[in-house]
Amino acid sequence: MNAGYGTHESFSRAFKAAFAYSPSQYRMRNRGRWAILAAPSNVHYNLGNRVADFKTLHRGVKTMEVTIRNIEPMVVAFMRHNGPYATVGETWNKFIPWMGKEGFLGGGVQCLGICHDDPDVTLPEKIKYDACVTVR
Repeated sequence: MNAGYGTHESFSRAFKAAFAYSPSQYRMRNRGRWAILAAPSNVHYNLGNRVADFKTLHRGVKTMEVTIRNIEPMVVAFMRHNGPYATVGETWNKFIPWMGKEGFLGGGVQCLGICHDDPDVTLPEKIKYDACVTVR
């Protein structure tokens, strides 16, 4: 629940999809020791002392490089999330299955997250986030 998943089962499925181990297989493999599993994207999220810290394990790079660039306009379908950023996973867990059921997922689709608010100045219940998927 702390990771933003609505149920234990949805977390377990996402964990296994990302790391090829179920959470219980991971615990058994590491005998209770914390270890870092490499995500396919090589980008990892760690919520330390209340500060979001994106890190990559790829080639010794310590922090994510941020680049601001203009992109061509794209058409997206989106689902609005209202609440703390830590719970946006619940919105994605509703949105992606619906998009798949309606036939919108397939090759070349991009998933985008748009953060509208700064959590240091916006009350958690007022934070807005859009989970977006490109559509033709």
